[in-house]
Amino acid sequence: MGEKSSDNIATDAISSLEEARAAYEYERRRCKELEHIISRLKGEDLIGLDSRALEELQNLHVEALAKICQEKLTNLAQ
Repeated sequence: MGEKSSDNIATDAISSLEEARAAYEYERRRCKELEHIISRLKGEDLIGLDSRALEELQNLHVEALAKICQEKLTNLAQ
């Protein structure tokens, strides 16, 4: 019984870690997209650019990455 329980815990930890990695990769791709958009915008006319919306989007990505990393660390500590 004890082995089965520890196997389930290990499987859950691996699953959580894989989910955290997948979420991290997704957010990383989104950040790269944002960097690409910002790079393109630097070469264009900035009149009408909603910089506040871009800042909010960037903050959202940073927040998501921080949560993913925190969850990953929490799962590794368990």
